[in-house]
Amino acid sequence: MNIKELNKSLILGIGLIFVWIAFASNAMSQGHGAHTQHEMPSSASPEQHFEATLSTPEVIKPNQMATMTIHIQDAHGHKVTDFETFQEALMHLIVVSEDLQFFDHLHPKYDGHGNFEMTANFPTAGVYTLFSDYKPAGQAEQVSVLKLEILGTNPPAPVIDTKITEKMFADTMVRFSVSPTPLKADDETVVTFDLREAATGQPVTELHPYLGEKGHLVIIRQSPNLTRTDYIHAHAMKDGEASVIQFMTNFPQPGLYKLWGQFNKGGTIITADFWVDVKQPEQTVEPQSMMPTMMGMLLDQMATTLSQDNVSPEAVKQVAEQLKQMAHIMKQMPMMGMMSDKEGMMSMRHGKKMCKMCKMMQAQPAVSEENDKEQPHH
Repeated sequence: MNIKELNKSLILGIGLIFVWIAFASNAMSQGHGAHTQHEMPSSASPEQHFEATLSTPEVIKPNQMATMTIHIQDAHGHKVTDFETFQEALMHLIVVSEDLQFFDHLHPKYDGHGNFEMTANFPTAGVYTLFSDYKPAGQAEQVSVLKLEILGTNPPAPVIDTKITEKMFADTMVRFSVSPTPLKADDETVVTFDLREAATGQPVTELHPYLGEKGHLVIIRQSPNLTRTDYIHAHAMKDGEASVIQFMTNFPQPGLYKLWGQFNKGGTIITADFWVDVKQPEQTVEPQSMMPTMMGMLLDQMATTLSQDNVSPEAVKQVAEQLKQMAHIMKQMPMMGMMSDKEGMMSMRHGKKMCKMCKMMQAQPAVSEENDKEQPHH
């Protein structure tokens, strides 16, 4: 094989290695799992499907106590009777009005036969959504969504103000903040509630655990028809000051969200509510998705250069510089978080080898048309 063909094969072979690594990096980055609000416990049993149904009186009037029962069944319609306690209760029931002005957190009483009974009050007419959170034995935590309509004249639409970050709840002042700002969908977000005594402005000192945690946070996205995807339940982070309770969460879609933080102050449950406006994230092109295209363009350009009849010293240097660019990209890839540590080290080694090969290529003499011809054997 003559020098020109050797150079061409060498460059194209190394280039293909780069393209393969770029594709592998892209596939690997897409394989990382997404963050979820709840870490579901592992179970030896396969995950099953469960349903909740609601029994109510024929007529429920606004602002009148009503007794209701939630029934839990499996996918075959059989009653589920065995449940596990989580967060100090067998069931957590979040009740909200359609406009998100009303909120209640109840713990229905279990009768031991698949039925949960509770008494609730619905202050105004309208549609209410009940998020029933429970855990059948040996299964993952379940959230079933139930609907209830209270007849009568619906209240006027509320005024939503996302700029309010400080409110008074009885004798407690709550300062609310989120980070980072502005809020964008799918960003990891820290939600902070700073509780202070209204009379003195000093941090609250008599906070106690609520349902086994420093606090609980319920987040619901404003929607004309609330579904499971609009509901988020987060637990308080364990670190930090006693009176400053923080939660780590994310908002899966843009839109208006209402947040209810619940805390136990001296045996009284404080429910602090605030609105936030979550923006659409900026559309960005992931670096790994550009890698195959970028590598392909460089390879095409090199192949065109080397397909010429005469390869001048300048052309060889140009190709060598392009390979240096590839080597530099490979060395930078670990810093961009596109590969595992092991693959990153491999890319750095490839990059260093590439730099040495580039220097060797630049030292190659130009191959002319005459020198490229085969010489007779002696």
